[in-house]
Amino acid sequence: MTHQQRGNDGDAPPLSPNRKVPKYLMLGGDVGGSNARFKLYQYLHEGEIELRRGVMPPGDVVFEKWYRNSDFEGKQFVDIVKQFFADLNAIEDPNVPTAQAKDVQVACLAVAGPVSHNTVTFSNRDWVLDGHQIAQETGIHKVCMVNDFVALGYGLLTLCLKTECITLNNVEPQDEAPMACVGPGTGLGECFLTHDSFDGYMCFESEGGHAEYAPRTDKDIQMLGFMKDKFAAKCSSPNRRVSVERIVSGPGIANVYEFLETQHPEKVDPEFHDKFVAAAHDKKPQLVAENAASCELCDEAMNVFAGAFGSEAGVAGLKWMPFGGLFLTGGLTPKNIDRIKNPDGAFMTAYYDKGRVSPYLLDIPLYAVMVEDLGERGAHWKAVAMIKEMGWDKPSTLARAMSGVQSFTGAVRGLVTGAPPVTKSAKKKKDKDWRPYLPYIAAAATLGSAV
Repeated sequence: MTHQQRGNDGDAPPLSPNRKVPKYLMLGGDVGGSNARFKLYQYLHEGEIELRRGVMPPGDVVFEKWYRNSDFEGKQFVDIVKQFFADLNAIEDPNVPTAQAKDVQVACLAVAGPVSHNTVTFSNRDWVLDGHQIAQETGIHKVCMVNDFVALGYGLLTLCLKTECITLNNVEPQDEAPMACVGPGTGLGECFLTHDSFDGYMCFESEGGHAEYAPRTDKDIQMLGFMKDKFAAKCSSPNRRVSVERIVSGPGIANVYEFLETQHPEKVDPEFHDKFVAAAHDKKPQLVAENAASCELCDEAMNVFAGAFGSEAGVAGLKWMPFGGLFLTGGLTPKNIDRIKNPDGAFMTAYYDKGRVSPYLLDIPLYAVMVEDLGERGAHWKAVAMIKEMGWDKPSTLARAMSGVQSFTGAVRGLVTGAPPVTKSAKKKKDKDWRPYLPYIAAAATLGSAV
């Protein structure tokens, strides 16, 4: 593989001198607080790249590996990226090409946390991930940081609705309409997508999971009081606000069960109670879910969770009017699909319980996503979209555009100085009229849309 030098933003990726058609390398990453996962894709270009909804983005996986962040104590994130390429080149397999970071045209890294100006700060370690700095230190041409749920949102565009989703109502999605996503797991993630004229959809992050929890029933109101007391020490608000994530998430299931024990002590199973108290914090939700068939309070806790999830999904439907589809994702959706898809169950009942505006939800397609790799898919999708955004999949267009820029520069010089651009014909004719160069000015004016 030809090693290529890093260019500036907006420059085309260097092309191999032995190939008319460039080979693109794209790096997708999923970086959480504990682990970093990477996949390197290659794309043998045979024309303009096409991104189509319902189809996996182009590119084959060359190499993938995940790392524990704790193994890089005292180092920076860029050291993990360098280790990834060192591990790639250590493989003795003729089918796996060698590559350095500087051979990679684009990288999209999905990170757990809010992204601002292509930068994210990790709360659990001394890391600041800056996409521009990573590009400078590794040689990758362009690095884009996206929130992990934004990556998941782009992953929605790859879904086959018939085989990878369960349709929860009989509504057809509207073309080019907004889409939205609500996904409980360790926390509660949300995002929404709007259609644009470039690559179909643009995804936007949301912190809707941290909005206030809105109780619907008398028991919900009592539960809100319990949650206020439970999390009072962690809340800086004098009103002891409670976010919806405290209920609609894995830890939320454990919180709900604790509340129900205080409300119904006569229903507590002593044996299960002892197991619940002894379990690690991150194991408690699974314990409640696994015992729902034999423990009355566990079953009720799962129903309360499902109702709160359905209510929040309905709120997302009202906020974003996603007539292109409202998608339920996260690790807890496929695990609780029987409760979610039951038309008379707690989820669907709460979803449609929106008073006067409930009819709006009847026109929103609702899907339960049954696959759990949307983040990786989305990072791949965004990496391909970055190549399209830069116009790198149109080398002939780029060459014409750059030629037009050079002519445009000369034309502007003539406008400013009164002298025409220097050309052989100008020397022969001594023509000081710059108007023949207007086509170049027009070509340069359309450069932004062509590249």
